Amino acid sequence: MGVDSDLMSEIIAGRRVHLRSDHALVRELTAAGDAALQARPGAKVLRDHARTLVLRLPRPDGRSALYWKSFRTDGWWERVKDLFRPCPSARAWRGSLRLQKTGIATAPLVAWGDTGPDHSPSFLITEELPDCLSVNKWLARFHEDPARSARRKHRLMRRVGTLLATMHEANLYHTDLRPGNIFARLNSSGEFDLFLIDTDRVMRTRLRGWRESRRNLMQAMFSPSPEMTMTDRMRIAGAYAEARGLTPLRAARRALFLSSCRWLRRRLRALIRTKPQVGQRPRELLERLEKLP
Repeated sequence: MGVDSDLMSEIIAGRRVHLRSDHALVRELTAAGDAALQARPGAKVLRDHARTLVLRLPRPDGRSALYWKSFRTDGWWERVKDLFRPCPSARAWRGSLRLQKTGIATAPLVAWGDTGPDHSPSFLITEELPDCLSVNKWLARFHEDPARSARRKHRLMRRVGTLLATMHEANLYHTDLRPGNIFARLNSSGEFDLFLIDTDRVMRTRLRGWRESRRNLMQAMFSPSPEMTMTDRMRIAGAYAEARGLTPLRAARRALFLSSCRWLRRRLRALIRTKPQVGQRPRELLERLEKLP
């Protein structure tokens, strides 16, 4: 999983917990469990579905809030696979360390815990990323004043493409690299600092051919919202091709863009075919994609 000399391990509430910081508070949260955590003063449920529970928990001393993520086992096949691989929280910790070693920022790590003997879910605790928004939310903000925010939008799209190139150069692959999992923050120089979340989905691979690269590009460029235009998607592909040293640049950019769009087009067709009740935005995106070669 990688060397982390700052970690200490304890058994808390029947689970082995690995702590990097905020030891007293982590012990208190671990002993409480999911149900009690949701009832804590100031706790906010950010996500609650079959596979994960994500809570925002304010610190008593007023510092940056903590994010608690429980990984629930969804289905018998996932239980079988977990017998032969590290638990999701361990994979998330390892994924963050791999990205950080490459120079890609993630949420600051606090602690993670194994699945308990009562089959309680494993968990990951990280610090909040202040002043950060997902790429999707930045796009919506830019859409409110497109004339004044055009340059910032262009810079953000190119930063996303460069981020993907950095990750792939290190033979790392994120299996769910949608815009909602890429967070951005404006720094004092007016540039964007990017952060990746859902790091349990980061894996090391040899990136055989362009299959994984193309899929990550498709995921990063997939946003059913109208705020992400085809030009924005082309900027992501162009920055990626430039950072990877692909030549000739214009031809490489076009090839990557069209290849990713074809992949996305097939995915949208399958989605609409299997789920006729899907919303209007994926249909509108597919209509635009159908006009491309």
